[in-house]
Amino acid sequence: MLRNEFIEKVKQISKENLVFIDESGIEDNACREYGWSIKGTRCYGNKAYQHKSRFSMIAGLCNNQIIAPVIFEGNCNKAIFTT
Repeated sequence: MLRNEFIEKVKQISKENLVFIDESGIEDNACREYGWSIKGTRCYGNKAYQHKSRFSMIAGLCNNQIIAPVIFEGNCNKAIFTT
């Protein structure tokens, strides 16, 4: 389907029937890649490389309301998304 055809079809859908879906995730060992130090001095730090766990969330937005939020451990894939 061409982009313009898609846009025309979406315009025909009532705003009340549109649902926007997004997924986000975070790992419990996430750490910053950058830091700060006094000008002219190098910034040093330790970074843990041990992978622990990841949590993901999928939710929908419809009529300015969050609907059907799901939180689970692990990465999102097609099987989880279509469940």
